[in-house]
Amino acid sequence: MRIMMYYDSVDHAREIIPVVKKHAQSFHAMIDIVAFIHATGKPQLSEIKKKEDDLQYIKDVLEKDHIPCVTHILISNHDEGVDVGKFIRENDIDEIILGTDKRTALEEPTPGSVEDQVISNAHCPVIII
Repeated sequence: MRIMMYYDSVDHAREIIPVVKKHAQSFHAMIDIVAFIHATGKPQLSEIKKKEDDLQYIKDVLEKDHIPCVTHILISNHDEGVDVGKFIRENDIDEIILGTDKRTALEEPTPGSVEDQVISNAHCPVIII
């Protein structure tokens, strides 16, 4: 089984990691930790390095509990939801876990948001934390 953890900020990661661990251990799953950088022009190396460092931290936390995982940074000038959806389809993801702002967690996702596009295009369960 493959679970995709969508990473967009440190705050969301703190909330998502315990759920990802629990699901990975329960289902003996591989975790794909995915982040996105919108490339309007040339992405700044500092932005890429920051994402790499953040993803490496998450990977280290998961691997400490013997959870297999890989990191991916999607860099594109397309819409974030479109590229994330493409990643999900191309990598046979079985479950998606993503974070959202607390103020929107109980509301419908904002039209056009990553959450909205992932839910609309997912062929698997989506867990929003």
